[in-house]
Amino acid sequence: MKEISKYINEQKDNMITSLIEIINIPSVQGEPSAGAPYGVEVRRALDYAIKLGDRLGLKTFSKDGYYGWIEIGKGKPLGAILVHLDVVPAGENWIHPPFKGSIFNGKIFGRGTEDNKGPAIASIFALASIQNSDIQLRGRLRIILGTNEETGWGGVEYYKKYDEIPDYGFTPDAQFPLIYAEKEVIRVNFTTEFKSDVILSINGGSAVNMVPDKAKAVLKANDNISEIEKVIKRLECKAKLSKNNEEITLTTYGTSAHASRPENGINAITSLIKILNNFIPEHDQLYKFISFYNKKINDETNGISLGIDSEDFSGKLTFNPGIIEISEEELKLYVDIRSPVTIDPDSVIEKIKSNTPNYIDVNKGRGVKGLHVPQDSKLVQTLLKSYRDITGDKTPPLSIGGGTYARAFDNTVAYGIIFPGQEMLAHQKDEYIEITG
Repeated sequence: MKEISKYINEQKDNMITSLIEIINIPSVQGEPSAGAPYGVEVRRALDYAIKLGDRLGLKTFSKDGYYGWIEIGKGKPLGAILVHLDVVPAGENWIHPPFKGSIFNGKIFGRGTEDNKGPAIASIFALASIQNSDIQLRGRLRIILGTNEETGWGGVEYYKKYDEIPDYGFTPDAQFPLIYAEKEVIRVNFTTEFKSDVILSINGGSAVNMVPDKAKAVLKANDNISEIEKVIKRLECKAKLSKNNEEITLTTYGTSAHASRPENGINAITSLIKILNNFIPEHDQLYKFISFYNKKINDETNGISLGIDSEDFSGKLTFNPGIIEISEEELKLYVDIRSPVTIDPDSVIEKIKSNTPNYIDVNKGRGVKGLHVPQDSKLVQTLLKSYRDITGDKTPPLSIGGGTYARAFDNTVAYGIIFPGQEMLAHQKDEYIEITG
């Protein structure tokens, strides 16, 4: 019998090279264009994966730049491995360049190595290894290549409209041994009039599902720059001040983390608001919003002051202010909430509204339904047995706050790639994946 492990060992250098090459494509969502609905770089990443599948002798297909797939086997059932090739913005202060895959101390560094290009490349070679073995499949295995998992799921929705729905599946975009429940993803937008005699602009964050690591306010210059410096020192915020002609720029720095684990980061927007709250005069029109943020949001990552803290078997609610921006004389704050799966998302919105003053509009943005596949299901039990037979690890299945493609189809769960005890680096600087074997 042809062994899968032998093929994988023979292809190890090819796998590493392929991952580095696709990491070098900065597939952050960009401006749409013909054949590239999520930007030319995302399309480049999709084309790269399809060409890799072709080179390895696998069946491939691509549809209008929205999605692609790579497949082996014949007939039914159809099993799916759901991956995505888009990535979140890199942020700042990387030691290893985010879009120039590099190897250091047995690790490959770069944005997407863990989330989710590393698992995508591994899955492609896994299918090739099965095809080059004596294993006889019952049905087909298909890798579905997503293109905007981080920003909207339009690619997978396009797939569902035009292509075959799988009978079962998993996504290697979370943790082992298995994720059987995922919290509801709720997006909330706070909007208020931007009118200030002191502040010229406020901006921060690059993706709502990341803890922002940088935020900035531009103020009219005056003689109180020393007072701002004292506030920064007293609050122990990481910040920088600069003065240019009639303007003072206040920049705050935090630590990025995934929005499902905001407690692991330091929110630069919150740091900025804390500082502004100390010297913006009460008569200023923007003071009311800054005061609201400082009282009702602040460092809280559970929404308790907004009345939405809750918990069930899938975990506790989390609350992450991800982006703040000025647009057409409006200030908008975009928040990512991960709510327990048994909680009605509409009730979360209503509680937020009841705890928010009338001068701030609260609107529900794009959300993603929660996931719950019973632990005694055939899919969960089969995957758990495979994991336990290989590793010997008896860790029970998990529930998480992260949102994966498993939510896109019925009878689908998240399976890997992080092992128990491993550091989780998705959406963080200096993201890496280890080279093993």
